[in-house]
Amino acid sequence: MAGKSAEDRKVEAKKRAYEFIAGLPEGRLVLRDVFELTGYDAETMRQNHQTGEINPIASLINQGKRKVWMLIQERLTRQTRILIEIPEEETEPPKKRKADKEESVIAELTEDNQEE
Repeated sequence: MAGKSAEDRKVEAKKRAYEFIAGLPEGRLVLRDVFELTGYDAETMRQNHQTGEINPIASLINQGKRKVWMLIQERLTRQTRILIEIPEEETEPPKKRKADKEESVIAELTEDNQEE
């Protein structure tokens, strides 16, 4: 099998560059901003709220903006896309509330007293 073509090497270099940038907190911040600016997770169809008519030009513009993020996605790993596309509060485990902690301490004390 022959080596990679110049185009393949160029694509791989771009992927490495995107992953490098995404590895930096500032890079993830910029990529998250691009994700939001492109409206990737928003509805692309636009309609006039007064008449209900679909605005095909605005819809096409939104679809073009969304395509930008789709092209960037191709250069990122799945894990990196998750870090950028899903806000941290949705990926972090819920923090224990003080009441939950108190309840678990009480449960442990109750168990200890029952064993004695």
